[in-house]
Amino acid sequence: MKKTLIFILSIFLLAACSDKAEEATTDKSSSEPIPENSESETEDILDDSVVEEVEEKNNIDTSVFEYATNVEVTDGREFTQHITVAIDLAPDADPGMGTLNVLKQAYDFLQQEDIAGAETVTIYVRVNDIKVSQFKIYTSKFVPNDQEPMAKVVLKAADIEFLRPEVQEFGKVMELW
Repeated sequence: MKKTLIFILSIFLLAACSDKAEEATTDKSSSEPIPENSESETEDILDDSVVEEVEEKNNIDTSVFEYATNVEVTDGREFTQHITVAIDLAPDADPGMGTLNVLKQAYDFLQQEDIAGAETVTIYVRVNDIKVSQFKIYTSKFVPNDQEPMAKVVLKAADIEFLRPEVQEFGKVMELW
């Protein structure tokens, strides 16, 4: 009986001690002030030069790709001096003609100052979520020439990295490659 009484008392003692510990932790956390205006502190931390740098990088104009339904630009100039441009055409677009149009429009795209610092630009074309062509263009080799077809000027500065069979045939017929 003595052992049972000691056991029950020790349980009550432990329960009472744990309640006091919880109250102490609760009191501590509730007494700490919660910052009300954490957004303004975050804004103060941001450096204006960082914000300006981000705005400059996102300034690549893709409006020249007028037949595109979507254009995605990955700007890797900071680390790789490379820009990747993914161009989606309408699902019913002809892959060969679409690629030719993109090459013609790339002529103007490559002349903009917004891509300064890029040694290479990869442009790939997708039709109905399927990649149909991909070109890696070396900006140092690109020389605008209004006396030649725009697509051929772009191709002179490019490596053809990928062509689907229908685009390959189209290019042969059009004497592009």
